[in-house]
Amino acid sequence: MADHHHDHQHEDHGHDHNEPITPEFWLKYWDSKEGRECNHQEVHECLLKYEDLALKGREKLKIFVPLCGKTYDIKWLADKGHEVVGIELSPVAVQQFFELNNIEFSVSKVPSIQGDLYTSKLGNIRIYRGDFFLFSRNLESNFQVVWDAGALHSFPKSERDKYVDVVKSLMAPGCQYLLEEDVPSCSDRFEIADLKKSFGPNFTVEDLGFTKTDVAMLKEWEIEGFRIYHIY
Repeated sequence: MADHHHDHQHEDHGHDHNEPITPEFWLKYWDSKEGRECNHQEVHECLLKYEDLALKGREKLKIFVPLCGKTYDIKWLADKGHEVVGIELSPVAVQQFFELNNIEFSVSKVPSIQGDLYTSKLGNIRIYRGDFFLFSRNLESNFQVVWDAGALHSFPKSERDKYVDVVKSLMAPGCQYLLEEDVPSCSDRFEIADLKKSFGPNFTVEDLGFTKTDVAMLKEWEIEGFRIYHIY
């Protein structure tokens, strides 16, 4: 979906906050002039800040980036030697990711998500284009890291437990989950109590606090920074 900042996930510039953010909204956004021109080729500030917490110095990890849009974070992680898997609804965003980064890719049909799989020539980047809620461990599993930059919070509160259930089913034992929320949020806040309830007693949820943004483009969109949670 969209991502103002890093062009990844979910953006809502010009979005009426009383209007629900729907799959149709994101498809329309990424296909718009604004969405196509949203090409912020830099790594997310919070991924840089908390890289050691998530990766813990480990090599060749399997990393999941839900609702990835065309975020540069995927290339950055892959260039470090990791295997990176994303899922995104918009074919425009997925194709642009590969084109912007000059990565050769192939496309195959994935009927189970009513979509496709875009695979880099090296095989270290795979982006599924389709319905997130149809994604399952039959396709991919055993992720050691989840980098969620706005994905959870892009869903209405009524769908967040379902979202968490999908992600939990894909996580390997010991998986490190970094969750980012824009401040101010473009949707209902998901408080730490909500997260603890959603993830359940087998997970620890830590609030890492607020990180102020230094990205001018984000400030223009009145994004002050990010709230980050560490879930493991």
